[in-house]
Amino acid sequence: MAASGPSIDADPSEVDASNATYEVTITVGTQSTSMNGLEINLSNANSDVSNVGTEDVLTIGIDRNNDESGTAIDVNTSDDLGSVGTSGDGTVLTFGFGGSYSLYEGDEVVVAFDDVQNPASSGTYDVPLEINPQSSGGEATGTLQITDPTPTPTSSPTATPTPTATPTATATPTATPTATPIPTATPTPIPTATPTPTPDPSPTATPTPSPSATPIDTAPDGGSGGDNGGDESTPADTETATPTPAETATSTSTEARAAPGTPTPTTTATPTVTPLSTALPAPDAGTTEAAPQTGEANDGRTAAGWPLSLLLLLLLALVVGYYRYASDR
Repeated sequence: MAASGPSIDADPSEVDASNATYEVTITVGTQSTSMNGLEINLSNANSDVSNVGTEDVLTIGIDRNNDESGTAIDVNTSDDLGSVGTSGDGTVLTFGFGGSYSLYEGDEVVVAFDDVQNPASSGTYDVPLEINPQSSGGEATGTLQITDPTPTPTSSPTATPTPTATPTATATPTATPTATPIPTATPTPIPTATPTPTPDPSPTATPTPSPSATPIDTAPDGGSGGDNGGDESTPADTETATPTPAETATSTSTEARAAPGTPTPTTTATPTVTPLSTALPAPDAGTTEAAPQTGEANDGRTAAGWPLSLLLLLLLALVVGYYRYASDR
């Protein structure tokens, strides 16, 4: 019977790859037959399959009507696999079956195995495949692609980027609020009261009373003869003169100008009356001293002729005026 659609793939496909996995498929021709064996000839590629055994078979079976993709199968024939052998210096691999499974036109035989050593040279190689090789049941030729190893990229020394210094954030200076100076209150000067000087008390002039003594005529009229006779001597008129007292008003004034806030200076006016009197002359013998006739009775007058009550009033007025002045200050 004829076969068609053969395929063979290696994974990995690089040259000299060890323990590569091979996947093989072949489609049955026009005649039906039992499945007795499968031969894969890798002598052209010089792949080494001498280490492949039953334990290395991954998949083996039949894809009915060839309607599955890849290595998918409908019938697993691993239980009918009797042997796995190599020949041709380890380049030809043969699978033997017991004939328990039938093959029909259009069926696909599928097998996958590993532990294969790829050839040392890259290229495209023809690989003959045959179903039931002992009876020349059907042959077809597949194509194996072996590639050069993928060059390992030489790592160019990557320039280590110089770390860019991260700019340090400059702290924004915080404006320190300037304290607004509080204006100092200018002390309002308190006007210092200028002490009013106490006027010096003017001494009150004491009027000097004029003497009003009238001389008393004690002689009898000359022509009357009287009881005494005309030859009696007439005593001379005796005139008693009242001495004029002179009043000296001595004013003692003490004035102290004190600093502001100190008590008001005290002015003390002390009138001093110094009576000036002249002693009355003693009356002559035989002369009768007549009392002075002033026309006024001695009703409380002083020696100077001032009424005592008037002096007391003046003194009281001075005291009252002083205290008023002191209280106003």
